[in-house]
Amino acid sequence: MVLLFEPQTPALRWQQVDAGGRVRQSGVCDAEAVHELVIRQVAAGRLDALGYLLPHGGEWVDQEIQPLSPPLPTLLSAAVGLLPEPNALALAAMRAGLDAAPAASHFLLCDTAYFLQLPAPAAHYALPARLRRQGLRRFGAAGLWHRWAWDQVRRRHRPAVARLLSVHVDGASSMAAIVDGQPVETTAGFTGVEGLPSTTACGDLDPTIPLHLRASGMTFAEIGRLLGRDAGFSGLLGRPCSLRRLIEDDDPEVQAVRDIFLHHLRRQTGAMLAAAGGAEAVAVVGEEADLCEWVSARLSAWVRPVLGRDGDAAGESLQVQVFPATRGQIMAERVYQLACKGGHHGS
Repeated sequence: MVLLFEPQTPALRWQQVDAGGRVRQSGVCDAEAVHELVIRQVAAGRLDALGYLLPHGGEWVDQEIQPLSPPLPTLLSAAVGLLPEPNALALAAMRAGLDAAPAASHFLLCDTAYFLQLPAPAAHYALPARLRRQGLRRFGAAGLWHRWAWDQVRRRHRPAVARLLSVHVDGASSMAAIVDGQPVETTAGFTGVEGLPSTTACGDLDPTIPLHLRASGMTFAEIGRLLGRDAGFSGLLGRPCSLRRLIEDDDPEVQAVRDIFLHHLRRQTGAMLAAAGGAEAVAVVGEEADLCEWVSARLSAWVRPVLGRDGDAAGESLQVQVFPATRGQIMAERVYQLACKGGHHGS
């Protein structure tokens, strides 16, 4: 069994997953409870490895998964500033897990490492070189999901698919254009606040708006909270709004917010396809299959008419597929792969 920890501010989600991808146990805990949870799993003899998700590794973490040694959480403390609360939770879980089970195999998984491969034109903002050297660049989001989407499509269609539009569907959805396994563009930027609007974040925004808000008297902390927690679907509606509610609710006010989301989704679809030079497949991934199907149907209707090939104006050859999974299953798959290479045994 592997025990996995994923920040879900203000707490941590944990899952115990077997080698077949089945979630055996799961729950939510705070960072202080990780130590005791790990000790219980070790005592029960149900623990072969532990995995920890770091949402934002900046330029410090360039591998999607790597063994986690005791010095690494301290070395990664500088990354907390990139995404303070989730990253701090992740590092606290790592320290507690390492302390509770020093003899176990521990692995660090990072959601931004995949997008360090972005080509320079896609990775860089039009900022002075000195700021780029300070790490102000586009890091993307949900890299584990997008890499997994590529792997699923290639397993089914090798070698027919070289260009993929990957869409991760959840409360903070993102998209990626992938060519021969390498990301060439994505919707998320320095953080996931850039890109598609989400349940609580604004998405793409004119950068002079925060300056205007600061000049009007708001503090930087207030502006950060506004753009990342009080905006998006919920901010537009004036009350909490999940992606499911956005899709299913027939209230005219909700429909108006849904139209805004669909506008951004369609616009970014065009941008991703342009960056990849087209696509042979579209993969929609996420934890809730019905929401993925809803997004998939709209993408298919938008993309097929403009991606015809060999005279097929309707784009019937395009593969549009949904791959539902949990993040825990994806993390566990990567942990088992690396653990087996290292000579460890899963159960």
